[in-house]
Amino acid sequence: MESTPIDDACRSAAAADYSDTVAPSSHGIEEPVIRKIERNAEICPDKIAVTFRKNALSYGALISSARQLAAGLEYSGVSHRSRVAVVMYPCPQLVVSLLAIHLLGATYVPIDPSFPAARIEMILEDVQPAVILRSSEDSDTIIGRIPEHFSALLQCYDHVFSRGQNPLIPFREHPLKLADESHIFFTSGTTGRPKGAISSQLNLAHGMSSSAQCFELNRSHSILSVAGSSFSISTFELLSLLAAGGAISIVERSDILQIDRLFSAAAEVTVWHFVPTLLSRLIEFLEAEPRRVARLKNLQRILTGGDNVPPDLLCKIRSLLPWVHLYVNYGASETSCMVTYWPVADLAPLKTKIGRPQKNVRLLVLDKNGKEVGKGQSGELFVSSPGVIAGYLNREDLNQQKFREIDGRRYFATGDMTRVDEAGNYEMLGREDFQIQLNGNRIELLEVERTLKGIPGIKDCVVAAKCLNEESNSAALVAYILPDGSVGATVSDIKDKARGLLPEYMVPSLYLEIESVPTNHNGKVDRAKLPAPSDCRALQSNEELPLSNNIEIKVANIWRELLGANSVHANSQFFELGGDSISAVRLITKISTECLVNLSIADIVSNTTVRQQSALIERRQSNQDITDSASLTHDPGYLQLKSGRNDISPLLLINGVVEYLELAKTLSTDRSVYAIYLPEEMDLIIKGAASTAATTTDSIAGITELYLTVITSLQPKGPYYLAGKSFGGIIAIEVARELEKLGHEVAFTGLLDTVTPEAFTAHQKFHFRVTQHIKNIFKQGPRYLLERLNSRRSRTTHRNSLPSSIAHDCDEESINIRVRHQVRKNAIFTTRLSRIQRPVVLIKARDRKHLYGEKPSKDLGWNKYCENLITYEAPGNHRSLLMPGQAEHVARYLELHI
Repeated sequence: MESTPIDDACRSAAAADYSDTVAPSSHGIEEPVIRKIERNAEICPDKIAVTFRKNALSYGALISSARQLAAGLEYSGVSHRSRVAVVMYPCPQLVVSLLAIHLLGATYVPIDPSFPAARIEMILEDVQPAVILRSSEDSDTIIGRIPEHFSALLQCYDHVFSRGQNPLIPFREHPLKLADESHIFFTSGTTGRPKGAISSQLNLAHGMSSSAQCFELNRSHSILSVAGSSFSISTFELLSLLAAGGAISIVERSDILQIDRLFSAAAEVTVWHFVPTLLSRLIEFLEAEPRRVARLKNLQRILTGGDNVPPDLLCKIRSLLPWVHLYVNYGASETSCMVTYWPVADLAPLKTKIGRPQKNVRLLVLDKNGKEVGKGQSGELFVSSPGVIAGYLNREDLNQQKFREIDGRRYFATGDMTRVDEAGNYEMLGREDFQIQLNGNRIELLEVERTLKGIPGIKDCVVAAKCLNEESNSAALVAYILPDGSVGATVSDIKDKARGLLPEYMVPSLYLEIESVPTNHNGKVDRAKLPAPSDCRALQSNEELPLSNNIEIKVANIWRELLGANSVHANSQFFELGGDSISAVRLITKISTECLVNLSIADIVSNTTVRQQSALIERRQSNQDITDSASLTHDPGYLQLKSGRNDISPLLLINGVVEYLELAKTLSTDRSVYAIYLPEEMDLIIKGAASTAATTTDSIAGITELYLTVITSLQPKGPYYLAGKSFGGIIAIEVARELEKLGHEVAFTGLLDTVTPEAFTAHQKFHFRVTQHIKNIFKQGPRYLLERLNSRRSRTTHRNSLPSSIAHDCDEESINIRVRHQVRKNAIFTTRLSRIQRPVVLIKARDRKHLYGEKPSKDLGWNKYCENLITYEAPGNHRSLLMPGQAEHVARYLELHI
């Protein structure tokens, strides 16, 4: 493929920048990375270079495979300066492809196979590759994402590799210069189109050698590769140790979600490189069982960066792994990975720094006028080094903006605000522009905004990372929407369209309506003035309809009181306005009191709008004696959440309805999915101690008997598939036991973040509660006591501010809920589990807090009872495990067994 004038200009700029500043020999950068790897293969051909899925590839086999693939690629039309798109997940084939492309003097362009088709098309249009290389494993997924006009370029790795075996087309050595293009990584772009960062062989060689020197990496080391193929840091994980003569171990994508599998893989290497969120998971895994530390005796280096690194994480590492060399690093695609490093020597660092420049790197901190600031003053960070890339593909406007000549050297303007302390260490303060790091992912907010503005119905929008409530420490991507006044798209439509154009990590999770976009005195968008999510009206999917009768007005007023919603109309959706299982129970209680009608959770789930609930209330009032509010005969205790085949057993999700909605929607199964619950529990909440359920549900035996009645009325015979979250898991275990006693087959039992019953008993002990308070005071200091005091004052103030009638209702409701809570505790405290011989699947929340005083453990105590326990770990905490964005992970694990 012929190069363009822009390409040539970029290459010339890279070569000129390097030759004008330093001589290659003075920096030790005398050859491209591929040449170092070839030489390592000549010296130690049998040494292990790459491991994956317990299979090993030697240096000799690696280079031999790369040369064979290079011959096949050349036969397919790839030549010097061609660009080759590689659509693969990390695997040995990806490494061989990268090396083969470099052997030909061509350019490696990795594309994540999970990207939306629209994003892949934009990248291919910019690159105009000679070949698009795919793996054989993901062929169906990839073929469907490649635009038709590029499909002729799509080739299977296996076919190209086999073609390279032809003796008539042997591999030929190609000259390779440091000024040649190495790779192009596409990052989030402010224009709504991803931008391609063009790196040269010089940039790559500098990045690998400089980092290897700073972190003292050598042929005795091995590193775990976890980065996705589309992230520029993957070059460090895939190439730095190969260039140094060491080894790399590639983690399968599914294993990254399994903390035990990830830890097992990490225990086999000497160098870790993780973003803070992933590293934090591993450290928590170590803390949960300190004996695991002994498995890390070979670990020598831990590198972390790419996002804010919490100081407490560094403290934990220093405490758990004191012999390990710990580093914080900083860099960008435009600087060929890392440019700074900070050896964490302090046992308890109070701040996180990005440290000092790596070898051959110069840093400047400039104010808005381009003047260098003094120590302790903040400014934008500028980087100059042989690693700074030539520029962006087809973006001359951005090249002029981001790459600048200062005192005869070429610098990259990072957009990151920093300052230098008295010791000369750099400290990161945040972004100067609209680019953020969220969960280790680099996101251009303007790209997300541009995408959303292209959706009909949206006049303008601002996207920001926000904590959704005061109790949360983690941010989510939130879209503030200014509607254009037309009917427009629903929230579901907006999300669907965004997912078709953006990677999942760039799709906002919450959409809020605003009347105007906040601006500063210069008329620019002022993100600091965006309201808190709790102060905004969440966008609703349904068309607004006016309230038409007294019952609708009464129901709407109840919603406003329970949900704090400003605008409730006849077509409003209860769960879109923030309704959850707790508020649904309160809604049922209110309707029972004010409308003299009993509704069930199933009624609320099946009738989610004001109009639907009002119509149901009206029907119940006309069809029953309104004085017989205790009647539960209309409630069967189950609700179908997902329809499926009638000839196979359904999946029964026990002890809940609302919290299982997202899971049922996400499950890919031919089975019907039902929520199973007890109508008696609702009667208990409505009536409190006066309910007969106060005695029938105060033991696990009584609860099990009631659930057996509901389940067998729905499904008279097995095989049964049972699962339950939290307390529902304990019920699933006991119901399964009773079903087997009756001669039925139980084919599946699932526990969703369920701890064993004895864990709850710690709450009965006064000394446990005191100990917990002391621990929190020790960890958080006086702040913990102040927060507890302020929280108690806030609740008291809120109670005193309520009208007396509402306060009375709250008192009665609270008493009844406390009665129900006590009845539930009685059932738990009297539970005595026995051994379980059949397989049990436990799906544990990865970020769970130890809510009930249980000792931290991988199995939540179930190995004591289960002879065949299968454990998975899914993202989220105990409350969020089945919420949107996280329920799909639970669904994938369930699908393996049902």
